[in-house]
Amino acid sequence: MLGYYKNEKATREAFQEGWFTTGDLGYIDQDGFLHIAGRLKNVIISKRGENVYPEELEDLLKRSPFILECMVYGQHDQKLGESIAVQIVPDAEAFIELSETRGIPITEQLMREVIGKEVARVNTQVSSFKQISTIYLRDREFDKTTTQKVKRYLVTNSGTSLVTPLNGVVQEGLGAAEQSHGHTE
Repeated sequence: MLGYYKNEKATREAFQEGWFTTGDLGYIDQDGFLHIAGRLKNVIISKRGENVYPEELEDLLKRSPFILECMVYGQHDQKLGESIAVQIVPDAEAFIELSETRGIPITEQLMREVIGKEVARVNTQVSSFKQISTIYLRDREFDKTTTQKVKRYLVTNSGTSLVTPLNGVVQEGLGAAEQSHGHTE
């Protein structure tokens, strides 16, 4: 790519030392393979300065049959500075199958317990500074681009219910100030 058509400023900003900067972060493993870890603008920086790549956690969460979609982000926490939160869209089909297999009704509590266990499972697979501390269940899918990527900048906590995975406490009807995670891009 030579640059942006009739936009020298954008071209200057997008190129560094002749290289086009996409905003993707990655690394080359010991076998020489390139791995994309995430996007620079999505990185969550912990209070201790460690980088957390939301895409890494999202990939682990999406391996669960009970999670249709998810989005991990940094949420301001007065004690921790920046904590890791996730919004999850439960997979209705998986819960229907679970209900039929076990002969139990699908309830909000069942969904909270199952999703809480799935997040706890992912937390055992990552370092402590990457662990998810807050879960929000969504009642609808995320808005997406034409390439089916979540429009992160449009996501708020409205239409969610809060699940705290560590102790199973559920809070509903949060006020607007408590629901806004202040995440902008």
